[in-house]
Amino acid sequence: MRMALRYFGTEIREKQLVRVLKDLGFFVTPRTGVYASELGLIGLRFGYNVRLEVPPTALPNVLMWNGRGRADMPDDSVIRQRLLSMDSRVLSKRVVRGLYSYVRAGGEMLVHETRASDICKSTHQGAVVILKVVSSEYYRCYERWKHFLVAVPRRDSFTILDSYSEGIRKDYPVRGESYIDFARNYDWSEWHDMILSLKPVSG
Repeated sequence: MRMALRYFGTEIREKQLVRVLKDLGFFVTPRTGVYASELGLIGLRFGYNVRLEVPPTALPNVLMWNGRGRADMPDDSVIRQRLLSMDSRVLSKRVVRGLYSYVRAGGEMLVHETRASDICKSTHQGAVVILKVVSSEYYRCYERWKHFLVAVPRRDSFTILDSYSEGIRKDYPVRGESYIDFARNYDWSEWHDMILSLKPVSG
């Protein structure tokens, strides 16, 4: 998130980001990590236009049931309505509460099958994109954990900024460089996950 905000000239310390989330009711530790919707809340707090694009498979199951005991493919307005009508028991689940808080704060959310072309579309519109990858797929390492990258505009595509590029060399002194090489040659046609776009408010 810091890399995304820095691209637009907003400098902020990690402790400040944690404090913002704490003020919003989300307590973040290295163990709990952070959800894309919570990063979206930070973007909104700093006055950016924010759009969250979510593939249906990444939505909590509770949002995909139509009340008659069957799963469906609801449109964005139905998802928004379901989120805002959730009771306290469901909102106790952090992933649901993050989406609920994001939508209630005015964040835009689209539900569709995401592709790398969506990243290009957002960056070509002047946005910076925060996107999620899985380590075993992106770095080809043995461990499996989720990691956020930042995509910034480039004339014909986008450029990836990775805050962990130096850390992975320290954490994996033997294979770290090969993991970085795998990441450089990652096949983006295989990627399908959440996209968080940030763009300054025009005017």
